[in-house]
Amino acid sequence: MSNYTPRGWTSGFGSGVASFETNAFGTITISIESFGRNPAIAGVDKDDQDYHEYGPVYGTGIKVTDAPRHRVEAALADQNTPFTETFAGPGYVFSGAPRGSTAVVNVTDTAGWKFHALDPGVVQRTLGVVNGEYVIHSVGVG
Repeated sequence: MSNYTPRGWTSGFGSGVASFETNAFGTITISIESFGRNPAIAGVDKDDQDYHEYGPVYGTGIKVTDAPRHRVEAALADQNTPFTETFAGPGYVFSGAPRGSTAVVNVTDTAGWKFHALDPGVVQRTLGVVNGEYVIHSVGVG
């Protein structure tokens, strides 16, 4: 059995999504359209000397008995970055979430005058539950 994992993105013929298997934090899935908006993300490669990934989990302080999951997911989608819908601190992002996904997927945006210090990169945030509390799993690669 081989321990080899793909170095970059994979997608099936005609698929609307592409996936990236991180070394330690699972899979990130983005819409195919994201590659058209930022072609540099296609070059994210685990064999690159500058490749990095991270996967922190953040507590929300919201108990599952206090709010239904769909409302917490909606709140996460509405506040998809720490600052504004398109500005994430080190630069600008756009949504790369596949249609129908409940994950928030931010892709670095460098179109026109926009800048992102960590380009190319992708961060996926999903909602989970730990000890009866909603948590946000963030997985990023670049």
